[in-house]
Amino acid sequence: PIPCVPWQSQTSGQYQRRVHGGRRVSVASKICGERWRNMSEEEKRPWQEQSSREFEVYNKKMEDYKQTEAYRKFSKLKLENKAFKTKKMKAPKDKNKPKAPTSGFFRFAAVFRKANPNLGLAEGGKAAGAAWKELGETQKKKYLDEAAAAKAKFQKVKAAYEKSENYAKFQEKLQDAR
Repeated sequence: PIPCVPWQSQTSGQYQRRVHGGRRVSVASKICGERWRNMSEEEKRPWQEQSSREFEVYNKKMEDYKQTEAYRKFSKLKLENKAFKTKKMKAPKDKNKPKAPTSGFFRFAAVFRKANPNLGLAEGGKAAGAAWKELGETQKKKYLDEAAAAKAKFQKVKAAYEKSENYAKFQEKLQDAR
C-alpha cells in the first residue's frame, strides 16, 4: 500500500461529505493529493507507519494463502487458461484491391504542399486546412469535381474487382484466417 492511501481515504471521505456532500471523488482526490504533497515528513510519518503495518499484514496473509490448496488450484487453473488463450491473427490485406481515390481536400492539400515546400508536415497540414476554409465554393468545386469523377471511376473498378477470381481467392483466404 502507498503511504498516502490511508490518509487520503480518511481525509477525502471527510472532505467529500463536508464540502461536496459526497459528490465528485476526483475533485476531492486532487485536493487531497495536493495537501499530501505539501505535508511535512513529520506529518506524513504516522500515515506511512500505518501503511507499512498494513503492508506487512497483507504480505503475511498472502504468504499463508500461497501455502493453501486453494492457491495451488488457482495457479493450476490460471496456467491451463493461459495455454488455451491464443492471440487473434490480423486479417490479411488484399494486395489486389483497388485503392480508393483521395478526397477534394486532399487533392487541394497536395497542390498546396507543392506550392509551399518549406512547410513541415504538421505546419503544411494546418496551413492547407486554413487555406481550404478560405477557398470559395467555385475554387473548391474544381477539386471536388475531380474527386467525384475519380470516385465514380473507382466504384466501377471496385465492382469489376469484386467479380474477379482474385477477389474470390482473397475471400477464401479471409475465411481461413478466421
